[in-house]
Parts: sequence; structure tokens; C-alpha cells
Amino acid sequence: MIAASISTSPNAFIQRVRTASGFDSRRATQLWRALYQDKRWIRSMSDADHSAQPFAAAFKAAVAESASLSGALTLQSVSTARDGTHKLVFALSDGEGAA
Repeated sequence: MIAASISTSPNAFIQRVRTASGFDSRRATQLWRALYQDKRWIRSMSDADHSAQPFAAAFKAAVAESASLSGALTLQSVSTARDGTHKLVFALSDGEGAA
């Protein structure tokens, strides 16, 4: 199973999603951006349904079969500083150290 991880490089993540889902790299790139780059920080594929470019049902199903978007983390809060930087607070949802 592919796990989206903040430590995973964009190229490695995109290649793994493309291989697992059978879709071209544009869809995997769109997923990477929704997870980390566009300040949307989606938690599930359905979180992107209201975006300007929602994912097709076939892509969502393919990703759901082979990937986990949680990465064993649950986003608790997002704070924005005056300089525009964002602080994301996560809780572990699985594994060692989880509450």
C-alpha cells in the first residue's frame, strides 16, 4: 500500500501513485498538490470534490485500493503566522506513540 508521507519526495510519490493507479502522472501530480502544495491539505479523496478540478471517480477508486492518504497522521489544526507561514499540528493515529 502506498502511504502519502511528507518525507516522500514529490517525484517518488508521483511515480508510486502512477504505477499503482494506472493513471498518468498528471493525476498523481494533482494529488500531490492537493495533499501538500496548494494549502488544501486534503485528508481524503472526497475532500477534493469541491475543488476547481475534482478527481474522477475512477481515479479516486484506484487510489483508494492502493494508497493511504492518512500516513498514520491526523491533522489537528492549521495556524497561520503573520508572515504567512503555516504551522500544522498532527496527532499519530496508528503505530508506536499513538494515543
